[in-house]
Amino acid sequence: MKPGRPGRDPFCANSVYLGEVYDARQEQPAGTAGFDDGGWEHVSVARELAWSSARADAPPIRATRTLKPVKLTEPNTRRIISTIGQNFAGWGRLRVKGPAGTRVRLRYGELLYPGRHP
Repeated sequence: MKPGRPGRDPFCANSVYLGEVYDARQEQPAGTAGFDDGGWEHVSVARELAWSSARADAPPIRATRTLKPVKLTEPNTRRIISTIGQNFAGWGRLRVKGPAGTRVRLRYGELLYPGRHP
């Protein structure tokens, strides 16, 4: 995907293993009066469901609490390490400000090693 092309979703790529690429410059002000969606791509209709409608044997996954960092370190001017102090399963939430096109990479890990920063 090329940045700046109208009618594109800001979620450029998504993978359970490789993470997500999100381009905030692609945000569209949809839902506002007079919004022109003429440049949007048409949807395609699937002939079959890609998932089973059978009942799941496990309870649904829900957010149960919000964890905040217990420590922030800045090993150099290009990296900030946020530590929550425990292992967890969940989602990260991040607010950033900067010039359009600035690349922000959010990486998860279980351990930090002295002198070795991602």
